[in-house]
Parts: sequence; structure tokens; C-alpha cells
Amino acid sequence: MNISHAYIEKNARTTAVVMAVALVVYVLCAWNSTGYLHPDEHFQIVEFACHKLGINSSQAMAWEYAEQIRPTLQPVLAMGLIKGTDFLGCHNPFTQTFILRLAAAILMLLAIKAFVDAAGDEVKHRPLLL
Repeated sequence: MNISHAYIEKNARTTAVVMAVALVVYVLCAWNSTGYLHPDEHFQIVEFACHKLGINSSQAMAWEYAEQIRPTLQPVLAMGLIKGTDFLGCHNPFTQTFILRLAAAILMLLAIKAFVDAAGDEVKHRPLLL
């Protein structure tokens, strides 16, 4: 199937607008969020990162810490962002968690964009089933 150049340009503009709107919504949500949605978001990511940074003791950790059953990637990424904000002079934990939420939002948008780019041809001509 041959797709015209005008269709590709229109699709690219639409994708850019949708991504920009999504970014604005994600930033607003990250800014206005308080607390956490699920305890894992705090106790298994932020707490593990803070422990590795020397902020928390191992006695204050959840049972998963002693059992070594949790993945490492998210706490390491959080630790890197917290270290980065500390290096830049931002030591406020509320600002640091905002930056963590913002980084997660950007990673989500990049993942969505990669998925749409990879699977777009597979789904764009299929009817929407409700």
C-alpha cells in the first residue's frame, strides 16, 4: 500500500499535537499529585533509593528488603535522580518527588511514542470496537 506524502505529514503533525497535549497533561498531573497511588510507589522505590543514599537505615525497610525479592532498576533510577537534584542544590523531598514523577511521565510518553511508531501500521486501518 502506497501512502501519500501529505498523509504522512498530516499524521506527523497530529502525533506532535497529541504528544504535546499529553506532555502538558502529564506535567500538570505530576505537579498537582500528592502522596502516592500505591504503597509500592513509595515503599519499594523511594525508600530503597533513600536507603542506598544513606538516608534510611535497613531496620526501617519493608520486609522485601531482607528477602531481596524486589527489582533494582527503578530504585537505581530514582537514586540517580535524587543524587542529581542534590548535586544541583535541590534538597527538598517534595521537589525531588515531583522530578521523579516528571521523569516517569517523560519515559511513559517515549514508550507510547515508540509503541505507536512500531505498531501504528498494524492498527490504523482497523475499526474501533466498543
